[in-house]
Amino acid sequence: ELAIHNIPYKIVDKDEELTRNDDRFIHGDAADKATLIKAGIDKAKSILITSHDDSLNLYLILYCRKFKPELQIISRSIHPRNVTKLHKAGADLVMLFASMGSNTIINYLNPDEELMAVEGLSAFCVPVPEQLIGISLAKSQIREKNKCSVVALIQGDVQNLNPDPFEPLIEQDEILMIGTNEAEANFREYYSLQEDTLEIEE
Repeated sequence: ELAIHNIPYKIVDKDEELTRNDDRFIHGDAADKATLIKAGIDKAKSILITSHDDSLNLYLILYCRKFKPELQIISRSIHPRNVTKLHKAGADLVMLFASMGSNTIINYLNPDEELMAVEGLSAFCVPVPEQLIGISLAKSQIREKNKCSVVALIQGDVQNLNPDPFEPLIEQDEILMIGTNEAEANFREYYSLQEDTLEIEE
């Protein structure tokens, strides 16, 4: 999917059989600093942590957040009880597969309802606030100030899933974000946005 959307990526895996003869696959331990540097963490905008061990996921979130504070960190969670811990450790998004499966079913049965994307979070779309016009995503501090994560920029009929973080936002853009209901409310209050009803087409 990343390749289809022309998003460059690296995959780190300890299992040599799962790594291919391709420079996008790195054989090594993600808990090893040298391996992460080889994978290009210093240049990455986002990191997906998908191990089967929540303790390792927690460690990697803490390590990656400390190594590069501006990273968008998306983590898998195996057990429901660990979702809050992973968020507190610094994950922007936590995906609990059981909840994602049930949410997908609910969304399918209720297509007019707001999309529930991951555990405890929902997707919402807002116009670029007046205060952010001419400001880049990198300087907007949306995640730090409002606990929301930018998923894409909607520019006309185009959804830009890999927006340039240093490109200034323009008035005609809309921002597709993921956050809790509280985070969305805080964002709207912070930027004095009305609770508009927006339709997001898949």
